[in-house]
Amino acid sequence: MIRTRGDAQLELTEGLANFYIGAGYDAYNGEQMEQNREFEFGAGGAYPVYRSGTDELRGGLELIYFGYGKNLRYFTLAQGGYFSPQSYFAARIPVTYTSRGENLTWSVGASLGVQNYKEDSSPVFPQNAALQSQLVALAANDPTVVTAYPSQSQSGVVGGATGSFEYNIDPALRVGGLFSFDKAGDYNETRALLYARYIFNGKQ
Repeated sequence: MIRTRGDAQLELTEGLANFYIGAGYDAYNGEQMEQNREFEFGAGGAYPVYRSGTDELRGGLELIYFGYGKNLRYFTLAQGGYFSPQSYFAARIPVTYTSRGENLTWSVGASLGVQNYKEDSSPVFPQNAALQSQLVALAANDPTVVTAYPSQSQSGVVGGATGSFEYNIDPALRVGGLFSFDKAGDYNETRALLYARYIFNGKQ
């Protein structure tokens, strides 16, 4: 599967507050896979509710919308196997605590909110008309044969957690890590990353 993406985001800082608004478009293509497209929009802002010399607690609000042209979440031939609702909306309240030391900077965060998504019915074989026709013919004599995955609409709680650290070994070399967990729709996503950065001029 090949995913082609374009997006744009506008950010604004006003005093201690920061705001953003953005939009994106994705096209999905691949061999023996139904083509798909996605539009997404997002907006939000955050403000520090607590600050000290090195620490900060920041809270905010995020609004998220995206929608796919086709529901291809299943795993039969030409389905993509990825969460692809026709409309998804979530409103989340993120909170992040950040501490900046002489050599170590770290942060932890969490978010909680509500979501609603809708999925259209999807044929079992969306790209193969011959197989789909055979399935429909079988279903005419056997009502237990499934020819299409059902549509659905769901609402519920959405949330996530994040963590990161970065340590300055010397002025030029830094090591760090990132972790995130997100729940959207009815699936969970976990990411983890370790990295090293070398700054060639030794100043930053």
